[in-house]
Amino acid sequence: MDPIVASSPPPMEGSAAPHLQEPETFPPSSSMLDDPGLLGTVIVLLLLLLAGAWYVLGGSKSGNTVILAGPSGSGKTSLFHRLRDGSTHNDFVTSMEVNDDTFALSSEKGQAAKPMQVVDIPGNPRLRHKLEKHASGGARGVVFLVDSADFMPHIRSTAEYLFEVLSNPGIAKARTPVLLGCNKSDLGAKAHTMDFIRKKLEKEVELLRGTRGALQGGGNMVDVPLANPSEPFTFANCRNKISIATVSALKDDVGPVETFMRSCIPAK
Repeated sequence: MDPIVASSPPPMEGSAAPHLQEPETFPPSSSMLDDPGLLGTVIVLLLLLLAGAWYVLGGSKSGNTVILAGPSGSGKTSLFHRLRDGSTHNDFVTSMEVNDDTFALSSEKGQAAKPMQVVDIPGNPRLRHKLEKHASGGARGVVFLVDSADFMPHIRSTAEYLFEVLSNPGIAKARTPVLLGCNKSDLGAKAHTMDFIRKKLEKEVELLRGTRGALQGGGNMVDVPLANPSEPFTFANCRNKISIATVSALKDDVGPVETFMRSCIPAK
């Protein structure tokens, strides 16, 4: 038996054709593309977020300043003159003024090397606040100089100053690289080795983290940990990259300092 197929009855003669309902349409929805004011606000917020992240993670790299810091008598001013003039000018008097000049390194004479601003900050505790001006201006590197021959009598104050440098807001947030220069290596056996100095400073800074950590976030310190709080402080795990080298401003053995400075500010 054939299947029965249902069919609709044909329209009656003279009756109107069935009306087909047209699909309902809706007006286009508005978006921020149609609102220039809203779009501009969103763009500004995104740019501010990107700028904030860039500053925290990398900081500004547009400056050309390298800071010379360290305790009094470490040889910073002699190093400053050696880098600029190729001579210390027999300057062995502790400086009480900031030395600030822009120059290509003396060893680069005759080359088309990019000048850099080198700032020698006095080591006197009453004058160390001058570090803030240059650190907050986007310093590209810090050379922290110590007297490797007269190190032990001043180890505590040296570590405190290093702690202050590493905790400085401009240096900490930008992760500014630091070179620990063990000066006066020309004194031979009287000079401590850089490995000895490194271990002693790491231990002292770790102690300072415990006693002064609560002060971070006030004054000239920043609430950014120097290293992983769950690990003892070392130069290797510091937030800032710290390298170490033996130098002698007196005997013109400053190659490691020049190499470091040019790694921060390329010659070309």
